[in-house]
Amino acid sequence: MEAPNGDIVARRRKLWVLTKEIGLCKEERIELTQYLLRRDITSWVGLDDGQVCRLLDALEGYQLVRDLLAMRPEARSLDRDTVQRR
Repeated sequence: MEAPNGDIVARRRKLWVLTKEIGLCKEERIELTQYLLRRDITSWVGLDDGQVCRLLDALEGYQLVRDLLAMRPEARSLDRDTVQRR
């Protein structure tokens, strides 16, 4: 069963938002996509829904790990030390 068209559009929009939040430029997005999907691409236009979902899984996983690492006590003290030195 295929996903409704609105779901596909929403996932593509979410993918764009996540890459902007992370700060990836177009070249980095393409390079990451090629690595994760193991295929040569020049844009996201031809990606199917399954490929978009794979990219979302990877980016959401990255954000989760980044946020968890930022909550470490030593990470918080490093942040405070950096701020105090400025």
